[in-house]
Amino acid sequence: MNAEEDIPEVFREHIRRHNREALLLAVITFVAAVVLWTVCFVAIYGIIMLGLSAAQGTEAHFPRGYVAVFAGGALLLFAIALIMRKVRPGHLVVDHKSGFENFLDILLVLPRITFEVWGNLSALVFPTEREMHAAWALLQTMGERRGKIRVQELPLEIPKSLLRSRVVFLLQLAELVVVRNHHDGVWLALNGEEARRLARPMVKIETDPYETAG
Repeated sequence: MNAEEDIPEVFREHIRRHNREALLLAVITFVAAVVLWTVCFVAIYGIIMLGLSAAQGTEAHFPRGYVAVFAGGALLLFAIALIMRKVRPGHLVVDHKSGFENFLDILLVLPRITFEVWGNLSALVFPTEREMHAAWALLQTMGERRGKIRVQELPLEIPKSLLRSRVVFLLQLAELVVVRNHHDGVWLALNGEEARRLARPMVKIETDPYETAG
C-alpha cells in the first residue's frame, strides 16, 4: 500500500500549518529583536549625548568608539544569557527570585528575545514519508487506547530507536502529544482536541458514481 494513500491530508496539513506558524513566529521575533536592539542603541546614544552636552555644551562630541563598545556589550550579554540557559533552563520553575536574579532577567531580555528567533526556526519539521507514516500509525494506536500509551510500550509500536525518537519528537513539536508522569508510570498522551480528532478512526468509503446512478 502506498504511504501517500495511508496518511490523510488533514494530518499533512496539520504539519504544514505548524511549519507556517513556526516560520511566522520566527519572522515576528526577528523583527521585534531588530527593533528593540535599535531602540536600545538610540536610547543609550541619546543619554550619552545628553550627558556630554550638559557637561561640555556645544563643544560636545560623541565618542568614536561607541559602536564597538555597544557591540561588545551586546556580545557580553549574549554570553551571560547562554550561561544562564545552561544553569537555569527555561522549563525549570523558580518559586522565588533574588533581586539580582530579577535584575539579570531585565538585563537579558534582548538576548533572550534574539535567541527565540532560532528557537522558532528549530521548531520547523521536515519529516520523511516513513516518519509521517509511523507518526500517523502511532496516533491511531493512541486513539484506540483512550488517548495515551506507556512510554515503555513504544518500542513495540516502533521497534527502531532512531525512528521512534524522531516520531515522538515530531509529534511533540507539532503539539499533538505530551509526556506525562502518573503514579503508574510515564505515559505519552494526546494533547488537545486537534490531536484527539486526528486520532479518531477514519473510515473512507469509496463509491462508484456510475454504479450509484445505475
